[in-house]
Amino acid sequence: MLRPKFYASMFSLLGCFIASCQQELLPPPPNADAGPNIETLTYGTILLDGSKSINNIPGDSLRFLWYTIKTPSLSNSIIENPSNKKTNFVFDIIGDYYLTLKVTDSENRIDEDTLIVFVRDRFISIDNSVINPTPAFGKTEIKLTSNVPWLATSNDNWITVGPNHGDPSSTTVTISWNNNPYLFSRQGYVTFSSEHTEKKVFQINQQAPYLNVNATKIEASATSGNQAVIVNANTDWISLILIGNDWLSLDRNSGGFIVNWTVNTTGFVRNGLIQVMGPETYVATIEVIQSN
Repeated sequence: MLRPKFYASMFSLLGCFIASCQQELLPPPPNADAGPNIETLTYGTILLDGSKSINNIPGDSLRFLWYTIKTPSLSNSIIENPSNKKTNFVFDIIGDYYLTLKVTDSENRIDEDTLIVFVRDRFISIDNSVINPTPAFGKTEIKLTSNVPWLATSNDNWITVGPNHGDPSSTTVTISWNNNPYLFSRQGYVTFSSEHTEKKVFQINQQAPYLNVNATKIEASATSGNQAVIVNANTDWISLILIGNDWLSLDRNSGGFIVNWTVNTTGFVRNGLIQVMGPETYVATIEVIQSN
């Protein structure tokens, strides 16, 4: 006759066999997928997407949990709805953020996946920040590099910029300015900016126009002759004979011009007048008096 102890052992072995079979029939555990690593810029929000995670139990639904395991010190970043499959991650300072997605199936089996959010600083850089041009019209080129969209502005209507906006890239920007019509120097600025990004400023210090000559009166001999006039100017200039075109002539040279006169056969003193002028600037006048 079989004893009760024997039956108890048989039932115990049978229960272990059934449990083992049930475990063997379960599908594999879930697979968490937090997505690829992300590189982005400061002051923003990114979407965390765990929708590629796999639940190997047919008809079953996964439970999701997002959490941070490492963030930059002083960061106040947050995961808005950490139990959602898709949710927003709000970050505030530069640095590396380590985020983990935990998924759980109905059998309480767990899998985790970690991604890194590399938050880089936003920047605009220019290779030159100041120029000191003459009063004449001119232009210059600067190299701009940025990892954000940018805008160039100036409140000075004598300055133009092209292009005045752009996408993240390295590009050449042309800055031009008009003639300075005033007898004093002036300053103008071009500002390169983008949201949440340090501005860069290009400064133009345009000189005041000046024009000086070393003579205001020439006393010419009755015989033919000439005299050099030195012109000191920081702008373009021209010399004109206002009076005496029939006996005066001008030859320009590197430092100014030569005043030439013919012999005076009129029997009386001749008077001539020469004017030196630049665009929109001071005019110098030279009087020529030829003896008889």
